[in-house]
Amino acid sequence: MSFAGTVMDANNRQRQNRELLIHNRKRIARIREMYLNSPHNPNRGGKMAEIPPEALAKIRAGIKVQLAKERIRQRTIGIIIFSLAVLTGVGLMAMLTIRI
Repeated sequence: MSFAGTVMDANNRQRQNRELLIHNRKRIARIREMYLNSPHNPNRGGKMAEIPPEALAKIRAGIKVQLAKERIRQRTIGIIIFSLAVLTGVGLMAMLTIRI
């Protein structure tokens, strides 16, 4: 086969791939449309439920309390790990100085 035949084959493959992409786009668009119009779609209608301001304030306060507890917990863990590292270092230095 000559070089021209190779180029024609490559061009044909590219054309066929483009046709497949167009076909897939149509199919995916159809599937997306079926999902959006489905009665099982939780976002159908496009509106979220309204939350009263009192309930929203209560939720936010609960989140702040949880964040404060999590920060305290993380600080405590950090202090414990740092203390263990320092004590280990001091212990190793003591062992090295005693053996010398």
